Amino acid sequence: MRKWFIIGGSIIVALFVWLCADIYHSSISAEKVDKGDISILTKQYKLKNVEPISTYYGKKTYYIASGENEKGENVIAWVPEKAKKGDVIVRKKEDIISKEQVESIVKQDRNPQEIKSIRLAVSPNGKTPLWEVTYTDDENRLTYYYVTTGSGDFYRRYSLTSS
Repeated sequence: MRKWFIIGGSIIVALFVWLCADIYHSSISAEKVDKGDISILTKQYKLKNVEPISTYYGKKTYYIASGENEKGENVIAWVPEKAKKGDVIVRKKEDIISKEQVESIVKQDRNPQEIKSIRLAVSPNGKTPLWEVTYTDDENRLTYYYVTTGSGDFYRRYSLTSS
């Protein structure tokens, strides 16, 4: 009986170790994928000095990168995970409002308790580049506030309540 108990315990420990290793491997793989395949920017859009900025996980996954176009202008590109040429959004950096301007807009419009993050995003339809601001409001709700990258106009807001 004791022999079966030891064998069963060993199997459970082995499964636990395998599960932990699998979770670790998945997290490392996800980190590698975050850089995305932004080669479309150099091949089809002929951008130079392309560098990944971030990954946005919305309705679709978008890789956001900066680079330089043929005219020497600094641009930011939003590249869907499975990109075709017409799916990529490219905007001149000078036409995008700064993170500081976005923070000012949100503080003025919403008066947040604490701003947790400000990052580039894209609308659910994949047509509009946005800034996503995550903050806690005066009711201690986590709120997502989206403004357009060009003018800083309000796009969408939603809040999550804690239970």
